[in-house]
Amino acid sequence: MIMNLPSPFSRIERVAESENGKERAKAAGEELFAAGAIASLHGEPRPILIGDLQWLDGSELLLFTAYGEGPADVHFVSFDEAIVNEEGSVTFLFQGHVVGAIHRIEDADVDDTDDYRIAWQLWQDVAPVHQPMIQRSYQVTQQCRLT
Repeated sequence: MIMNLPSPFSRIERVAESENGKERAKAAGEELFAAGAIASLHGEPRPILIGDLQWLDGSELLLFTAYGEGPADVHFVSFDEAIVNEEGSVTFLFQGHVVGAIHRIEDADVDDTDDYRIAWQLWQDVAPVHQPMIQRSYQVTQQCRLT
């Protein structure tokens, strides 16, 4: 899978171990999610439309695929470094390897950004109804990780 990494010619801000840096990566990720975002994740065959995002701590997050139906639609991302580029996308690395990235819908490597934008807008109408199921899915995922 090809990941949309920041261009080597754009201004890149590496945010790693410092708490301030992790908070900046979190803020950038939250801003992307609020506007509608796509995640490209290592091991996933195609990008996902993010339906919900939950930070566990400064270097772990859970993503729920929009229109998902349960724990199988939760994606766990663990990272030790994040790169925030000037366009606002966030790339997550673990031990120097890309494990995921969050992009604006318009900047994502998808066939039809208009379809994703429409899907995001429709998801906003139904997401509140799905919130209890999303939270249960997060709990199941976290319990499975701890056992």
